[in-house]
Amino acid sequence: PVNALIGLGYVALESDKPTAKADFDEVLAISTRTGNQNGQAQAHLCLGHLARDAGNPGAARSHYELALDTYTRINDHMGRTEAFLGLGHLDRDAGDHPTARSHYEEALALSTRIGNQIGAANTQWELGLIAQASGNCEQTAEHWRAALAIYEHVGVSADNVRNALAQLHEELVPERGVHLPELEADVTAAD
Repeated sequence: PVNALIGLGYVALESDKPTAKADFDEVLAISTRTGNQNGQAQAHLCLGHLARDAGNPGAARSHYELALDTYTRINDHMGRTEAFLGLGHLDRDAGDHPTARSHYEEALALSTRIGNQIGAANTQWELGLIAQASGNCEQTAEHWRAALAIYEHVGVSADNVRNALAQLHEELVPERGVHLPELEADVTAAD
């Protein structure tokens, strides 16, 4: 029943958050009662997502940290990656870019270590957002080009990354006089 509830909870995450919360609360209760640490970790991770979406960063952080602790205890690197991403998102939301970067770098290292290419690409995107918020355009472009290369390698649509690189190029040249030849190649490829 726990796996079925987890599946239902994931389906409801996008469309019916109250149902998703009820499903993951039940997953957490059952998993705690039966000693299913993976179920506990998954429930905490998803409850963290729901709390973040609801504007409750304190509850989200608590759930992400519990998920991270449990995933670490059971040696689940994919789960640890997701928990680090959740913590990074919270820190980015709060404007704490150095801590967000640290969490994203942990997620990137784990994704790379286990061969999770999509996770690595997603994390490169997030690191680019942090660099952009910090005003480091060159580092932004570097992270986004890395994400683009991975997405293209695995055959995932990357139009959003191409568009972001094109916009970055358009902003840099007229506003700052910055000229990054690598961005011109990315912009040309997007046309």
